[in-house]
Amino acid sequence: MSLTIDQMKKILKELNSSLKEALFDHCTASHPQKIILHFKDAPSLLICFQEAFLRFHLTKYPGQDISSFFSKQLTHHLRTWYLESCELINEDRILWMVFKKGKLTQTLISELIPKKPNCYLVDSQQCILVSLHPTIHTFYTPPKTLPPLLPLDSPENITSASVEAIYRQKELEAEFLEKRNALVAELKNKLNKTRKAEAKFSEELQKALLWEQAHHEASLLQANLYKITKGLSQVRVNDWLKGNQEVILNLDPTFSPSEEASKRFQKSKKLKKAVAPLSAQLKRAHLAIEKLSLMLEQVQQLETKQKLESFCQIHSEELSKKITKNHSTKKNLSLPYHEFVTQAGLKIWVGKNAHANDKLTFTYARGSDYWLHARDVPGSHVILHLDKHPKPDEESLQDAIHAALFYSKAKERQEGEVCITQCKYVSRYKNHTPGKVHLSIQRIAYAKIDLERLKKLKENKFTTLS
Repeated sequence: MSLTIDQMKKILKELNSSLKEALFDHCTASHPQKIILHFKDAPSLLICFQEAFLRFHLTKYPGQDISSFFSKQLTHHLRTWYLESCELINEDRILWMVFKKGKLTQTLISELIPKKPNCYLVDSQQCILVSLHPTIHTFYTPPKTLPPLLPLDSPENITSASVEAIYRQKELEAEFLEKRNALVAELKNKLNKTRKAEAKFSEELQKALLWEQAHHEASLLQANLYKITKGLSQVRVNDWLKGNQEVILNLDPTFSPSEEASKRFQKSKKLKKAVAPLSAQLKRAHLAIEKLSLMLEQVQQLETKQKLESFCQIHSEELSKKITKNHSTKKNLSLPYHEFVTQAGLKIWVGKNAHANDKLTFTYARGSDYWLHARDVPGSHVILHLDKHPKPDEESLQDAIHAALFYSKAKERQEGEVCITQCKYVSRYKNHTPGKVHLSIQRIAYAKIDLERLKKLKENKFTTLS
């Protein structure tokens, strides 16, 4: 409490003069740590337990009631009770208010002590009925030692009105600083996130601008397909843009020469397509950083609540905006499979390439899911995802068999055999060649491709990001 003992005694004399024998009506709370006792035909009493504003005095400003549990309990226990007396215990900061009803008494004890303020309502036996903050004690015992008083810079002729004026100003200043600091923290957070987004856009734009290089390498490979056989990890070719100087291109041994060239053309196309949106996102990030930096500087210079409220109103749109995320990155993320849905509602996942096959089988599929692959020919891994079904229906299984044939070299013959097992019986080889697996249990099914069945299945294709 920042009032001196003498100042508190003056306020206390005012309380006894105005409230003695007053009938208690109800209690409100304008803040979780602030209660206001209301009496019939008498002034209201404010008791504040916020550490920076510890005090008690008569008040003319009841404030908005937030109806705390403690205030409701005081209303319940004390309504229609008379205030018999107010005093300061041990000549210190413990306000002792005795309420009476007939021969019964209850005491409201307010400990206005820094670091551990609290308020208790006790009965005539000092048994604690309710407290502002939780306590492990059943009976009330006054604290033995109290921190020293820090005097309030206030006039000697102190009254409830002068105390209220001083603290009202202090609370308004504290509220303003709290809101301004919160806004500064919010702007700094937005600025930090926007700078990270800007760095990410810049990095991805630099990668996207290499699309011409990717296209040129694809053209070099296409022009030298006759030199390349599957399984090579690199190839030497003459680069016509460098005066036919010999250059080395790294290859993926699991791809055929034509697949390698096609993959690079696709990469070039994707990178080129990303240049424009990434450039636009980078520009927007630049502008956002400039605006947020200026807003932050302006907020830090605000000195009044009115100016802060005006600033928030003017910039409400900018403050409510979320940080732009890198949508282009999300678009570039791709599931490793195509997804189809059978008439029975089961999902069929078809791997997109060797690496995708590996990821599909050993990351996305469950042990109980059915695994299918065209026998003795290159092709996609096909997963019949059972979800919560114990086993697939025959039509769904036939759809999966046809998908395994169609997404393999067997498509050229329009017929073939398909290996069928469950994923728990599929394992990688020791050398871990992507897409190459060992089956411990399997059965073989033969089928001719039914174009009508495939057409219906494709109509239920779920479009994944690619």
